[in-house]
Amino acid sequence: PMSLFHRKNKGGAFSPPAPPVLSLSDVHKVHQTFSAKFNFYQAGYLAKFEFFKIIKSVFFLIVTALSVISFVLIYPQIAKMYGTPIHPVTYSVIEAAMMTFDFFIIILIVFYSGVLVWRERDARVDELIGASPVAPYTALVSKWAALILVQILFLLILMTAGIFIQLHEGYLKIELSQYIRELFVFKLISLAITSVMAMTVQVLVNNKY
Repeated sequence: PMSLFHRKNKGGAFSPPAPPVLSLSDVHKVHQTFSAKFNFYQAGYLAKFEFFKIIKSVFFLIVTALSVISFVLIYPQIAKMYGTPIHPVTYSVIEAAMMTFDFFIIILIVFYSGVLVWRERDARVDELIGASPVAPYTALVSKWAALILVQILFLLILMTAGIFIQLHEGYLKIELSQYIRELFVFKLISLAITSVMAMTVQVLVNNKY
């Protein structure tokens, strides 16, 4: 017989009962790891994430393009001694590149140190990040490492531009060892210290710029 308020399921089948709720004693225990090795892995992963986020930004691409264009256009004017053009030997090309690139790389350090330190606060998730299972120094070191990776990429672009100018001028004695020593040892150490100072200011001062 039909009911005005109830309808039978097709075939008289009923849905199976829901499984009983597990008690806390039945939940598997999770073993948390806070070793130095895992902190190093976290820092590397976060640094890679921040690095790719920076190099894909429009600001980085514009500043990099401007620095290369400025170097290529200005080099013929500064590669002279007492008004006489000189051969594009490696040390002179590096000196000329530093005169152009230093201005732009300082802009990148100042700008992205603020972006990296203030990213969570700008998004208002800093308290959530602070409660995550990541050591505070791990997050800070990862941001600093990302800045170092950006500087390495920028110096690689500088070296490529310098070699291009040497080849364009017909100078074939490329001294890669001097490029590596001057750019990726002496200059990179100086930039790394500058990055520490810039990030320290961002942490201590309650103002992004």
